[in-house]
Amino acid sequence: MRTRAEYDAASDTWTLNGTKTWVTNGGIADIHLVAASAESDLDLGVGGQAFFIVPPKTPGLAMAASSRRWYARVPHR
Repeated sequence: MRTRAEYDAASDTWTLNGTKTWVTNGGIADIHLVAASAESDLDLGVGGQAFFIVPPKTPGLAMAASSRRWYARVPHR
């Protein structure tokens, strides 16, 4: 897992850094569930992995153009 989460205790916020190559229906999703390796003083269990709910208009979240591969041609319903 290359996405990293960093906790800032002073502002009680998390910062996520990383990229994801393929996200099914990512461009039309109402929310994004992001998995990240988290290094903090908090007891997260499960080897320091955490999941974050990220709204689509979150500053810093970017969507690239869709891939032109055969598996990317499935229409959204």
